[in-house]
Amino acid sequence: MPAASDDDVSRRFVVAAAAEICLGLLGLFLGWWIGPDSRAHVPSLSDAERLSEGIVLGVCLGAVLAAAVFALSALPWRGLKELQELMESRLAGFLHPMTRAELIVLSMAAGLGEELLFRGWLQQGLFELLGAEHNLGMGLLAVLIASLLFGLAHPMTPLYIVLATGMGMVLGAIYWLTGNLLCAIVAHAVYDAVILLKWNHDMNHEARERNAS
Repeated sequence: MPAASDDDVSRRFVVAAAAEICLGLLGLFLGWWIGPDSRAHVPSLSDAERLSEGIVLGVCLGAVLAAAVFALSALPWRGLKELQELMESRLAGFLHPMTRAELIVLSMAAGLGEELLFRGWLQQGLFELLGAEHNLGMGLLAVLIASLLFGLAHPMTPLYIVLATGMGMVLGAIYWLTGNLLCAIVAHAVYDAVILLKWNHDMNHEARERNAS
């Protein structure tokens, strides 16, 4: 694969980060227009307890999700191997050779943008529409619908849609249980960052081995 110029890489980074931020802006706009407001469940800077809860729980959950994916990818299942190869080829074509800092910023943009839209606006809106506040069944349905739409927004392969839906359900559940959208935002960002940094490390390691040989 021909090496990308610095301008090409910078352009990819800006486009990808802007696309993720636009999802969050869409969630905020829809909240302003028809409700609910995604910001209502993000703790303010003055609320140290809720901020700490969101960051600590989010980091832990994101690390657990990433570890689960690594464990899953080690299973001898052909479908998972094909998905892993497809993801690596697409990541290599679009994200390589972004710097670690760019990958972290992109992960943060994805966590913020996608969670504001899918959990903060969509899931919360479904909760209110279905009257799920005191109804476990309706609450589960709201999480499921929001997670399925989240999965369908990641149409790489049918298996990837299923995995993304499952991740959405975990993020939706933690948001439901804590009422703290920051938990889901941080968990999503940490998960993406760990996955992308691991991929970046593996790509660079393989490149060094090829050059050495």
